[in-house]
Amino acid sequence: MFFYNIDSPAARAHLQGKPGYSEVEFTAENGKTYHGMMYQPGGETAPLIIYFGGNGECSYQRMDMLETNDRWQYYAGYSYLYVDYEGYGPMKLLVKQKLPSYEFAPNVTCPALVIASHSDEMIPYSSSERLSKLFSGRVEFVALESENHNNLFPVDGIYDRIQSFLEGAAFE
Repeated sequence: MFFYNIDSPAARAHLQGKPGYSEVEFTAENGKTYHGMMYQPGGETAPLIIYFGGNGECSYQRMDMLETNDRWQYYAGYSYLYVDYEGYGPMKLLVKQKLPSYEFAPNVTCPALVIASHSDEMIPYSSSERLSKLFSGRVEFVALESENHNNLFPVDGIYDRIQSFLEGAAFE
């Protein structure tokens, strides 16, 4: 499986030293090391959003975009952890990686937001539908029609949908 070799030294430099941002590295039970970025506004303890980046995304770049475009307002009251997929952070061009989300979804008991598009060229819409039915907690499924895989966040109103989901999830 090929992943785009994404790195953003400019975004990393922009975030370093800014209040609330820190790099994160941890080793899972399976021995694999993962990298990411954490944003904790004001350093307070808050519910945590975990975002697993996808093909062509980099934690530095994603966090920098949220900072630069003033998108943190949609995540008010939450801390945010962006975890790079294996191969991102020390990046590798060729990675053999299985993503068996269906095995882990039944263990997720917190509310989950699934955003899927009928025009996603990388993840079939039907796969997202099936996965959303495996979560044990409440699931909000957002169906988009014509957006491709890399154009979900620019969709008009998508940040409002995220904010609405988070506001509802806060009471569960």
